[in-house]
Amino acid sequence: MTRVRTELVFALTAAVGADLKPVTDALGNYLREDYGYEVVAIKLSDILAEGSLRLDTAIDLASQFSRYLTLMDAGTEARRKFGDDALARIAVSRINSVRAEGQPRLATAYVIHQLKHPAEVDLLRQVYGPGFFLIGVFEGEDAREERLRADRRIEPDKANELIEKDRDEAGKDHGQKSSKTFQKADVFVHA
Repeated sequence: MTRVRTELVFALTAAVGADLKPVTDALGNYLREDYGYEVVAIKLSDILAEGSLRLDTAIDLASQFSRYLTLMDAGTEARRKFGDDALARIAVSRINSVRAEGQPRLATAYVIHQLKHPAEVDLLRQVYGPGFFLIGVFEGEDAREERLRADRRIEPDKANELIEKDRDEAGKDHGQKSSKTFQKADVFVHA
């Protein structure tokens, strides 16, 4: 009996500075090697950076700190202008553009990098139902701060600023809500 390998959608959520590469590599290898899936990555930060949303916030690539900060600001602006689930809707649109004639592609797994607002999770659950899985990637704050400082060359005070902003943008209805998004994960892994 042949098993039908359905289309799957995974999304990652993690605090800024978490090392997602080992998780995405392991997930991709597992899906490809053990189940014969094609894996398609959709990076929301790339979508924000490409400028197709026509946002007022330009992504500043002068430093890693300014890149992170302006990506966060662009995400907030997109949610404010287009709704809190805007980036998830764009991910759905990207998935549809990969499909032939709008039909689900069997044995294809999409991995969305990364959700920062609970409304994004809610939309993807509504659209993909039991074929959607949110993976919460945990890494301690000290390790994330060290990665931001050492790997990304961000000053300690600036690294802390990013960590706080990412956790929950106080006073911004459409801002980053990483801690609330993380709580919606189907499975949690340690980076």
